[in-house]
Amino acid sequence: MSGGPGATTDLAVSGDHGSRARITVFILGLVALGLACWLVRWSVAPTHASGDTFWYTRQALQLAGSSRSAATASAARFIVEQGRGASAQSWIQTADTIDPRYPAIFESRPVYPLVAAALVPILGVEAMVAAALLAGLAFAVALGLGIRAMTGSYVVGAVGVVVAYALPSGEWLAFLYADGWMLALWVSVIGLAAAFVASGRRPWMIAYALALAVLQETKSANGVVLIVAIAGVAVIAVVLRSEDRRRIGQLAMVGSLVVVAQLGIGMVVGAPGLAVTLQDYFTKHFSVPDVPDPLRMLLRRDASLLPRVLINSLADPRPVAAVAAGLAALAWLRTMTAAMWIAAAAATTLTVLIHPAPSEFPRLLAPIWISVAVGAAGAVAAGRSRIEAAGLRGRVAASPGGIEGQ
Repeated sequence: MSGGPGATTDLAVSGDHGSRARITVFILGLVALGLACWLVRWSVAPTHASGDTFWYTRQALQLAGSSRSAATASAARFIVEQGRGASAQSWIQTADTIDPRYPAIFESRPVYPLVAAALVPILGVEAMVAAALLAGLAFAVALGLGIRAMTGSYVVGAVGVVVAYALPSGEWLAFLYADGWMLALWVSVIGLAAAFVASGRRPWMIAYALALAVLQETKSANGVVLIVAIAGVAVIAVVLRSEDRRRIGQLAMVGSLVVVAQLGIGMVVGAPGLAVTLQDYFTKHFSVPDVPDPLRMLLRRDASLLPRVLINSLADPRPVAAVAAGLAALAWLRTMTAAMWIAAAAATTLTVLIHPAPSEFPRLLAPIWISVAVGAAGAVAAGRSRIEAAGLRGRVAASPGGIEGQ
């Protein structure tokens, strides 16, 4: 496995000024395209928030300098305006009485609130919307550049962004959750990993490690499963004796060190870990006493629920068929970049095993649809290359030299 149709060896460093100018124009175009797609998604969404938005909003306001009581009151009014809850007072009462472990879960995901906090002095509580929009724009740029690097086509890069927004993944890009930033960073980590594999340049490795570290601080579970995916690709590369196996192994090693270090630091400072997350799930946000063995309960829940979910998914086979088609298109490309996207989609299912709540499955599985969008874009690029190659052969055969050569 190595290059693909039209694949380039570097993401943005192409040598001549003309190429850099085209990349700059392309990035600006992706920003405009991302803005248009995000606004469409925002306008058609039935809702933009849930109860979790309250906790992110309160944290952002506190980071911006508000007292806890003032931040709670402002977040309560904002979440009611978003159609969640009967009154602001009920949210204030919840914040005053809930087990502190619950808001601590959200406080351990500071990236979205930090971005919003930077905008609070200008926009007030509406900074939560602006921060979600910025995530959507960052996603569009990261995905468009990644697909362009994989296929060599600016047009296909833009098409991939539109497809990703049109698929179910687009819903979470225009939602007031940390998931928008998670998706943007998810795409960035894979794109930077692919750039390092293609070029071997140290700056790409550094950027990859930094992006992964930020992803960990956005949604740590997604950072963990993404490293599981990259480690899996590294093993496959060794088995297949791929020429890229050394670089992919370096990605897996550095990524694992980043994830383990951050998890270790979290344990030292008392950040909520898997045990707290499981207690939150099984106690319905700590509304009942803690369960004695949450891990065993999780295994039993997975064993009983997931087979039923798989059977129920057959009632409407279209989503499964779309995912299968997208991943098959990626496999057709036969590149290590495609393998990373496939592995990332597969590893995403681990988040469902950790949080087996069917109502949350669409959100938890959103990264899979990004891989589907990349697969669709790759198929377009591959088909386009084959059509152009066939046309070239036809022109050669029709030319006098071609006839004589026959």
